[in-house]
Order: sequence, then structure tokens, then C-alpha cells
Amino acid sequence: MACTTGMAMLIASSRRIAMSMTRHRVARPQRVLLWLEPTPAGASALPRGTRMNVRGERESGNLASCSAFMYVCSMHIYTANLLAALAVAITDELHVPDLSPSAVAALLTVAQWEPMGAQELASVVGLSQSAAVRLVDDLAAAGLVRRLDKKGRAVPLALTPSGRRRAKALQAHRLAVIGRALKSLKTDERVGLEAALPSLLAALTPGRAAARRICRFCDHGLCRGRQCPVGTAATAIDGPFVRPTL
Repeated sequence: MACTTGMAMLIASSRRIAMSMTRHRVARPQRVLLWLEPTPAGASALPRGTRMNVRGERESGNLASCSAFMYVCSMHIYTANLLAALAVAITDELHVPDLSPSAVAALLTVAQWEPMGAQELASVVGLSQSAAVRLVDDLAAAGLVRRLDKKGRAVPLALTPSGRRRAKALQAHRLAVIGRALKSLKTDERVGLEAALPSLLAALTPGRAAARRICRFCDHGLCRGRQCPVGTAATAIDGPFVRPTL
């Protein structure tokens, strides 16, 4: 009886989702599937991967499990599409007419880590060594970056006073753009988003090199005193952060 009741609740839930998708004119899949997973030891269970359609009709295996969860593929695709659109919208809003994204990343990165070598900068920004040298040449010609005295074979980079002012303005613009978008959310929506973001960021962090690229626009001071989900994920994979020496 408990199993029948549980399955009825899942089927009813899938129907409510389908009705909601219709109301909001979201394209529906041809078939919504309930994927059944094995139950705890001692309980009768379906073979892993058994599927049920929204009418509760078995597609394979035997209906005997009460520990089931529903995976509605179209909803995941819809959410992914929304997130991709959000990423594009934010990127467009952050566009700076007179600087390339790599130049913005370079200014913000040097502002966080100066003095730093061109090789380290290239790794963080995601450029080849030669491309990074050309970028530094352009920023130096614009009066934003300066080369310091050599330390061994390395030539440390630092921002000029003009470069620091520009980096500060770029960071303020970045946070203002995101802040305006966040103001459209209700308090509970913002809390939910903040709770979900660490897991999403950690899932997109395969290691330390990627972590530094992900955070190349960040104001690292805002993460101090808190756990950065990107840095935490990188540490779990590659160990503690050790900055390259000049």
C-alpha cells in the first residue's frame, strides 16, 4: 500500500509539472520518465534504471520500489537554457568598449596579485605566452601597466596609478551590473540562489588552473573570511594553493 501511494504521488507530481509547463507554454517532451533507483537493503526493489511513464505503466522490470525519484529531462534542459541565456546577458552587460575581455581580466588580475610575472598572468587569463606579452605591451602603451626591474629571468608587472583607478572602476561596474540583476529577486529567491551557487561553481572547477581562470575577474577581498567554493573545490583536487614564484 505504501509503495502504491508513493508511486501515485510521483505520478501526480509529474502531471502537475506537465500542466504547469502547458500554462507557461514550455515545450513538453513526448514522454516524461520516472527513473527508479534501488531501495535500501532488505526492501524489494526494481532493477536499477527501470522506467515508468506518467501513467504509471512499467516500461521494463517490475514495480516494487518505494524509493524512486523523478527525472524530467525537459525541465533540466529548460533550466540549462535559462542559465546559458543569463551568462550571455551578463557578459554583454559587462562589455567595455575600449578594452577586450582579456585586457579587463589582465587589469583585474594584476590588481589582485601585483607584482606578478607575465607567465602567471598568461595562465590566469587563459592566453599563450606570446599573446600575453602582446597584451601587456598594449596595456603598457595605454599607461595602465608597467614593467618592474627584472627578478632573475622574470619581469614583474604592476599597475600604474591610472591602471589602478581603471581596475577599481571596472570592478565597481562588474558588481553594479550583477547587483542590479539581484535586486529583481525576492529575499527567498536570493537566499535560494546563494545556496545553489557554491555547488554549481564547484562542479565547474576541475582543478587549480581552472579555478584561477574562473576567478580572474573576482574581487578576492570579498571571499576572505568565507570559503570560496571555487578555491575549496580546487584545494580538494590539487591540494593547497601555492603561488608561482617570480
